[in-house]
Amino acid sequence: MLSCAGRRVSLMHIIERSLGELGLGGKVLATDAQTLAPAFQAAKHKALVPLVRDPEFIDVLLDLCDAHEIRCIIPTIDTELPILAENRARFLERGVTVMVSSPECIALSNDKRLSHRWFVENDFPTFKQANIDEALKDPDGWEFPVFVKPYDGARSIGARRIDSLEELSQCRDPKLIVQSLGRGVEVTVDAFVDSRGNCVSVVPRQRLEVRDGEVSKGITLKSEKIMRMIKRLAERLPGAYGTLCTQVFYEPDSEAISVMEINPRFGGGYPLTDAAGAHFVRYLIEDILDLPSTAHKHWQQDLVMLRYDEAVFVEKQ
Repeated sequence: MLSCAGRRVSLMHIIERSLGELGLGGKVLATDAQTLAPAFQAAKHKALVPLVRDPEFIDVLLDLCDAHEIRCIIPTIDTELPILAENRARFLERGVTVMVSSPECIALSNDKRLSHRWFVENDFPTFKQANIDEALKDPDGWEFPVFVKPYDGARSIGARRIDSLEELSQCRDPKLIVQSLGRGVEVTVDAFVDSRGNCVSVVPRQRLEVRDGEVSKGITLKSEKIMRMIKRLAERLPGAYGTLCTQVFYEPDSEAISVMEINPRFGGGYPLTDAAGAHFVRYLIEDILDLPSTAHKHWQQDLVMLRYDEAVFVEKQ
């Protein structure tokens, strides 16, 4: 099941291809709360479900798992992660693995205040960060420009650059946090953690162009320093499982790294990692079925991805 399928047409095709390559047959069931989700319409098998926050959401998914003999659920959006994490045992009772990390891991990933504290406590290099009031009380401690964003935000919504103390003083949203500006290039790092807590694959990909908070152009970047750090981070996180998508800033000349945030799910740019030869979906299926892992480190570096929109046409319903 590809849950909250939305625009993840490429990911759906990768799942279908992985099942075929393993000779397993089977199918991918795309679920969404609206029929006009592109991946929902592009899917061969689909089902409407309630909104994530609906009390019936989990029960409907459980019934669909029974009806369609689902063995695995792959979530795609941040808001469903804590709900699925809290109910993971209910799915396991029915033989269904949810690719979701522990509730503790989800909580610290979804709140940038908690993740920043965890980075500092575990000695991972990160940005200077504070809430608005703390920053205004220490104006000399900040070098402008800075960046503000909601502590629970996603897709860069509400995130913006602030160029002066006066501009910062006008930011009164209590959800906003202040971060020092990143130096170097922005890199998204995909990592896969198996059910034993081992990080078996790490692929950094530099963001060349971003649209609406999601990468539209990217290139794989084989930095051993980034790969070692993210492997250590992934294996230290409490109860990490499946795909992690970590954002870092990287200065190529000095190799300095600053960790920004963790998204414990597939990122929108994951198709680049798959095309480079790191097949996380296949690793997941192998892990669930206790098959020999084909995870390796020999993926293609300097592979460029150029994403574009593709239309799905449906009759009015």
